Amino acid sequence: MDLLLRLVLGAVMGDILLGRKAGYHAALWGSVAALIPASDLLGQYSLPPFEYLMSLRSATHSLLFCFLAALAGGQLLSLIPLNRRFATRLQWTRLVFAAMLSHVALDCLSIRGAQVFYPFSKMQIAFGLIAEQDGIFILLLAAGLIVSYISLAGKPLFRQATQAALFLCVSYAALLLVNKNIAYQVFRSEFHRSGKSVSHLNAYPFANQGFTWYAVGREPQGYQIGYYAILEGKQSLRFHFEPHGHLLLPDSLENEVITQLRTFSDENYILEMTGDSTLRWYDLRFGVSDYTFPQGQKAHFLFSFDLVKKDSVFSGIEFRRNQLDDPRVDVVK
Repeated sequence: MDLLLRLVLGAVMGDILLGRKAGYHAALWGSVAALIPASDLLGQYSLPPFEYLMSLRSATHSLLFCFLAALAGGQLLSLIPLNRRFATRLQWTRLVFAAMLSHVALDCLSIRGAQVFYPFSKMQIAFGLIAEQDGIFILLLAAGLIVSYISLAGKPLFRQATQAALFLCVSYAALLLVNKNIAYQVFRSEFHRSGKSVSHLNAYPFANQGFTWYAVGREPQGYQIGYYAILEGKQSLRFHFEPHGHLLLPDSLENEVITQLRTFSDENYILEMTGDSTLRWYDLRFGVSDYTFPQGQKAHFLFSFDLVKKDSVFSGIEFRRNQLDDPRVDVVK
């Protein structure tokens, strides 16, 4: 998710915990602490592209890391003379932990999620409620901060603005959960009505909109892709079938790279041979660029990998991510 959203949420957490004692210093250090889990982004300068992508939201997003980093961060902040005037080491430690935890919580609401229990488990905790960015969260949180600090007199009503903003954000997340369940039930009933034997059905937000949803349902020979806009009703429902092509990758070619890709994609992927030695792996969770699903045309998926076959083994990786307006970024391992 966007770093700006993490930063603003961290500032809000700092203001709620120590705003009355430390003023804008609480928001400042809260925003800094909220960016600590994003330190895994530095891996792009030292790791190959595929290994870098697989390492994101793992160690630095774990509860263990947040706890240890909070202890160190609280100690460091308490060593600053000005900070000692405002709060104790324990209070600064709580602020750092809360800010970092808010970052991890946001990532858990996204499609990909985060490995919260790393290194004990590499399971991704992902609720799939929001895409990588959501402007409503930023607007609510930023408004709360502005209102909170626009009153130099520190009136209680204004000082509680960040608490109100956080409450509205939690309420909005709850609304997204309700919307996802509504979309899921609509997709499920429509598949059942049409006689499709769909399994592993899930709904994902489309283009950062909490009222428009995208469904992926597995069938024996492929995947049913669905689109539904809650505000437009059932007349907005659209479906498209894509063969999965899994036979292009027999078990005999299974290796560590393939295993990681299966886990990363949550088994929601299709395969397509694009050349004599290149196999394209589409991750279905991140949607397609055209939800009109033109008759007879293949869906244009936004997120894919190219696996290069060398010595009868698919090992080389080319990472591809296509945006809605279809600029393509290719990073070759």
